[in-house]
Amino acid sequence: MNTLASTYGKRGLHLVGQEPEALAPAWGRSWLGRELQRWSARNLSKGALLLESVKCLQFLADGHSVAELHRAVQEQDLLGKRTWEARRTYWRLISWRYLTPPDNPVVAALAALADRGTDDPTLRGALYFHFCLADRLTFDVAADLLWTLQQQGREVRL
Repeated sequence: MNTLASTYGKRGLHLVGQEPEALAPAWGRSWLGRELQRWSARNLSKGALLLESVKCLQFLADGHSVAELHRAVQEQDLLGKRTWEARRTYWRLISWRYLTPPDNPVVAALAALADRGTDDPTLRGALYFHFCLADRLTFDVAADLLWTLQQQGREVRL
């Protein structure tokens, strides 16, 4: 059975699309939003945060800036989280997944899609895709699963 290690061997999955270090932005992400650092447990504690992420993106779609969104989440409790620590954690996770870097055109595209609502399959697909790009562990696990299914000749429907 192929595993992540045996399938990609010494090449390593992370080499696909990796850019030279000189071009890598300071926040550890490629220009496409792909995390360039090693695996992290950053996203394990809070789950998908789909509803909260969509609410944040809808706030941006209403014409607010990322800085205004940051204040709304942390100071005005946009997401309905009781403690300051919870608001800080949600902001850190959502901004890492979808808002880094804040001037990326992807942020505006996701905000425009957010008007479709949380049940829209295009929005969900875009959020899952960008979540995978933003989290190296998630990307590697998803790529390994899709690679294994493709090698088995199984169709993958998203």
